Amino acid sequence: MRWRVGGSTTLGALGSINPSHETHLIDCARAGYAIEIAHFVSDADRTLIETAIAKHGTGKLKTIHDSLPATVTYNMIRFVIAAQVRLQKAAP
Repeated sequence: MRWRVGGSTTLGALGSINPSHETHLIDCARAGYAIEIAHFVSDADRTLIETAIAKHGTGKLKTIHDSLPATVTYNMIRFVIAAQVRLQKAAP
């Protein structure tokens, strides 16, 4: 299932989203819905976050957050973790 907003499969036309709405979308991604995190996390930031997760694990978001540039938000980290969990669940 793909997340749809206003008949579109992308969120780019919406611009920025309220952080509480991001939290709901993160929950949807964790539940297995196909949320395109590229609308919330750039490829460069995703790479940085994935590297920090590989180094520090997912136990404490603060540890990950503190090792990243100030422009990376906690919700960006949550989106990447949710995407990783979704991929792990999808793997046989």
